[in-house]
Amino acid sequence: MNNKIPSPSPRNILIIHTHGGMGDLIVSSVLAEALKRSFPACRVTVWPQRRYIGLFDHHPFVDACLELDPAAPVWTNLRPLRAHGFDAVIISWSVTRHAWLAWLAAIPIRVGRTDRLLYSFLYTHRVHLRSRQGDRTSQWTDIQLDYARSIGCQASPDLKPIVVVTPTEKEKAAAFLKSSGITGERRICGLHVCKGLVVDEARWPLDRFVEIAAGLLRQGFDVAVTGVANEKPLTAAVAERARTALAADPGTDAPGRITDLAGLCSLRETAAVIARMDALICPDTGVGHLAAALNVPTVAIFPVRSDISARWRPAIDAYRVIRPTRYDYCTRKCVKETCPRFECLLHVDAAEVVAAVLAIAR
Repeated sequence: MNNKIPSPSPRNILIIHTHGGMGDLIVSSVLAEALKRSFPACRVTVWPQRRYIGLFDHHPFVDACLELDPAAPVWTNLRPLRAHGFDAVIISWSVTRHAWLAWLAAIPIRVGRTDRLLYSFLYTHRVHLRSRQGDRTSQWTDIQLDYARSIGCQASPDLKPIVVVTPTEKEKAAAFLKSSGITGERRICGLHVCKGLVVDEARWPLDRFVEIAAGLLRQGFDVAVTGVANEKPLTAAVAERARTALAADPGTDAPGRITDLAGLCSLRETAAVIARMDALICPDTGVGHLAAALNVPTVAIFPVRSDISARWRPAIDAYRVIRPTRYDYCTRKCVKETCPRFECLLHVDAAEVVAAVLAIAR
């Protein structure tokens, strides 16, 4: 890492993170707090994908979001970027055009990773990513903070992502949940069924999620199944089969209720709904990081053998990580994007997941 400290301290800082998923963006957002704590007088602007800008509404350490098209040619974004007068930029998701854009905009302090042949030389402060050097134990939040440390920030590894929802948004979420059959009289557990991949039931077996949902209902939890609109066939199947399983074997005189919320909420509405929950279960995907940033106890299922759970676990004290009980059945190379059938899900212990929720739910 280049530890040269700029002088004077930067006052107008841009964080660029325009690629990757929602979870990647949420985890890297700890940079804003690190910068504000080290340079209290600075202004921090974040440039995310437009669909994720709402994550930074009311954020205590983000002053503004930049709404430029990240796919636009460099020359299209150059003039508006120069107009903001940034004196420092951190590119936390490496993109060639952004490195050149920052250099052409003559931003004095340019921070990025050191291992890109075509553009790393454009950075004034180059960071060796620990994950590229064999580190499999550091959490990604702490790895991201190395970018801030390279310009003199004394960033604590304990910083955690923050997403803020307002009291009004929480009230609307409570009313929405009540209209969906979840009154708030019982504890609420969210169940996010998918992992951000394009899958169908043949590729993404649902049996374990049905067992988990039924187990929570027997424990008296109301269960809110979450997902995006194109995941509706999967979420609806989980909810319906869990109801059927519960009817066949209730296990309690006062079981909870399950409702399918997939595709019904905007990003901000989803955040407000999750904020009302007492726990959330999620495969390793962005919704789990969103729940953690809302301080909702999170159970993270890492089914894939190649998942690095220590790196991507939820950044919250109240969490549990669940892995399959075995992998000896899988002989193919473990690449989640190309896996023909996630058999690993069938080796997740549903009772262990339910027990984890019982241990940490608020």
